Amino acid sequence: MNPMAFLFREKERLLRLLIGGIVVLGIGLRLLMYFQNRNLIIDEANIVRNLAERGFGGLLHPLSYEQYAPPVFLWIEKGLSLMLGLSEKALRLYPLLCGIGSMLLFPAVARKFMRQEALWLPLAYLACGYIYVRYSSELKQYMPDLFIALLLLWLALRWDRTRLSGPRFLLYWALAGSVAIWSSMPSVFILAGIVGYYAWPALRDRRHGALLPVLLVTVLWLGQFLLYYFSILKAQIGSSYLQNYHQPYFLYALPKSLAEWQHNWNRLEDILSNIGGWNAVATLSNLFFFLVGVFQLFRKNFCLLLLAGLPILLVLLAACLHQFSLIDRVILFMMPCWLLLTGVGFDACLRWSKRGWVLVVFIGMFNGSAYLAERMLHPYPPDAITRGMNWIQERGGSGPELFVHHASVPAYIYYTQLKPDKARYTSLFGAHLLRWDDDYAQITSGINDTAYFLFTGGFPEAERTLRTTQIGKNMRQVAYYSFALCSVYQFVPKGSIDTSGNTPN
Repeated sequence: MNPMAFLFREKERLLRLLIGGIVVLGIGLRLLMYFQNRNLIIDEANIVRNLAERGFGGLLHPLSYEQYAPPVFLWIEKGLSLMLGLSEKALRLYPLLCGIGSMLLFPAVARKFMRQEALWLPLAYLACGYIYVRYSSELKQYMPDLFIALLLLWLALRWDRTRLSGPRFLLYWALAGSVAIWSSMPSVFILAGIVGYYAWPALRDRRHGALLPVLLVTVLWLGQFLLYYFSILKAQIGSSYLQNYHQPYFLYALPKSLAEWQHNWNRLEDILSNIGGWNAVATLSNLFFFLVGVFQLFRKNFCLLLLAGLPILLVLLAACLHQFSLIDRVILFMMPCWLLLTGVGFDACLRWSKRGWVLVVFIGMFNGSAYLAERMLHPYPPDAITRGMNWIQERGGSGPELFVHHASVPAYIYYTQLKPDKARYTSLFGAHLLRWDDDYAQITSGINDTAYFLFTGGFPEAERTLRTTQIGKNMRQVAYYSFALCSVYQFVPKGSIDTSGNTPN
């Protein structure tokens, strides 16, 4: 039998198997990372501190420790902590379920935008993309944001305005939109796309009566968002700390120099890289597919373009106004919209390429496999603070001898005071918790015994040089431990005899 004839005859069944296999792969990668049970990083540990220190009512107020998370997300995490404890796996369960749910929900949404022949490419990006896998097992709201965005898109495609009565339409979306706003702050961008999706046909066909339920539910959503903004969000996003931190991730609305144009391109390139790979072929081909997808929907289905494209446009405008950061995790909710438009463009290229479809498919397969390979070869390194603390204990170190760098303080507090098995680090309790503006030379000036300095989160060379130079004014290094993003330095006073039998490594 001719192999090509067999493939064309069994195409639908093979495509279903391919899509099912990609879904299984995506779920497997998420479970794999979840059960690796990485140490909590600084932001996760600070979320846990808020959960431990507050009741459900207290979680409605702006959070401490420079953290932001929506109330419903915090309530779910608070409930899990009360039922299952404050372990890493218990607290990461909700993001994991959202990550798995996204893999199951995306094909249902994507089938409304593209044929199965093209669906596999954006689905493979979602399945294998490291940003999606990582945040499926991280104690932050970013993967729930993505899942809620997909769920809203699915509901919009499912709830046909022409088949729902006005009161029922209003009731359904009043409930769905309200829950979304209090569960995921950036869901307002998706809701704006949904308003455009429903309003455009009524405006185009001059069915002004059909606009009333859409306008009423929009006013309801807007009122709730303003309440949310002024009661919780404004105090947080207006902080100088967050503004300074996110400054490099805003856009220039009217670039005036080559450097500003380059900055805007770098932000776009970051988005494309997280979408589908860090090589030039993937970046340029995915940008081409995206632009073709926008053009295709503009010509053939403007409603779908508003549904998936308007949230992207509004996010970019907000970034130009310095009101929304384009840092990868913050715009994770927007990625399904970008994937959908990329898939539409990929589908169009397959249709147009009578003889070149093999090349188009090859480019898609290259992008998907290269993305997976890059992330598997260069996985996200854990902070592994517990490895460093174990090393200190093995050397007989104690809490009074331990100095914790300010970036490691939240994780140190979690593992010594909050985690269910915190008793294993009793000997390290009572360490010196350093601030970002501490002078390590002044701190070590009166030390007459061994001292350990613990740092996690990656040690920038400038920070490493500064701190070791400051300590070196009074002490000398005798041992060093490093694992992943955790570093531990052992120092003794100058002039003392090193009895450790170890040399710095």
